[in-house]
Amino acid sequence: MGSPAKVVRQLSPEQFERVKMGAVHYAEKAERFRRGLKKIG
Repeated sequence: MGSPAKVVRQLSPEQFERVKMGAVHYAEKAERFRRGLKKIG
């Protein structure tokens, strides 16, 4: 947390996978949003 990052606690493999999948999902949603943008003007 913060900058520079500091280890607060260790994640279990299941928790790590969940964080990783959340990031993938976020990136997919961002790409879907980007494709839907239309130029104005």
